[in-house]
Amino acid sequence: MCCVRCQVSWELSARYVSVDLAIGELTVDDIRNIEKRANDCIRNRSKVWLRTVDPRDAAAFESPLLRGKLPTDGSRSVIRLVEIEDLDVNACGGTHVKNTSELQLMTIAKVEKDKGNTRVFFLTGDRALQWMSAALTREAELTSVLAASPAEHVTRVETLCADKKESTKKIKSLNDELATLIGQRLVEGKEPGAAVVYHKSESTVPFLQVMADAALALLPDACLFLSTDDAPPPPRRARTRQRSPIRGRSS
Repeated sequence: MCCVRCQVSWELSARYVSVDLAIGELTVDDIRNIEKRANDCIRNRSKVWLRTVDPRDAAAFESPLLRGKLPTDGSRSVIRLVEIEDLDVNACGGTHVKNTSELQLMTIAKVEKDKGNTRVFFLTGDRALQWMSAALTREAELTSVLAASPAEHVTRVETLCADKKESTKKIKSLNDELATLIGQRLVEGKEPGAAVVYHKSESTVPFLQVMADAALALLPDACLFLSTDDAPPPPRRARTRQRSPIRGRSS
């Protein structure tokens, strides 16, 4: 389904490693297959070593595992490559493991579409273990809060969301009925052109609008002054500084 030659770019951040792939949408089976193949490579203990190439020999360098081409513009005094046994040859960007088993494991955290490509976020080693540990902790907490087994989480949340949506519709309907009733009573017995002042604590502008519509339907010439309390601004979330990610583009 996916090969190294479809990689468009990559990014290293404090949380994830991500790669952009020039492929269509990945299915759940695709994701599981990628994880299995990656973890098979890790368990194989494939050797990883560095190679250096003289820029003068770059044009003649060949390897069936090499992705792209080596630079031949003379901008580098030496070209560093990292090779994974029987798997890949790529430009060296820093430190590397001695063999693939040092990665311990790989897991895909999420997949999303971006500018026509598919972006895959994945984790290895301690970060993967920490991510999975956090996922198990959340699963245990959800099991307690929802009073449902992990296999029932999705169904239970879908039921709760549907109930909330229905309750929201009923509350809106009741609020509209209440606003209509208040608006009608505000102008009952009033003379045409009468001024009406009314303050509704802890209300909303849409609620006042329904009140006004109901009042003016009965007394079109009424002059209404309706008000409510100002809602306090939401608390601002503290911002934390993060290290800038390292990005790259495949050749």
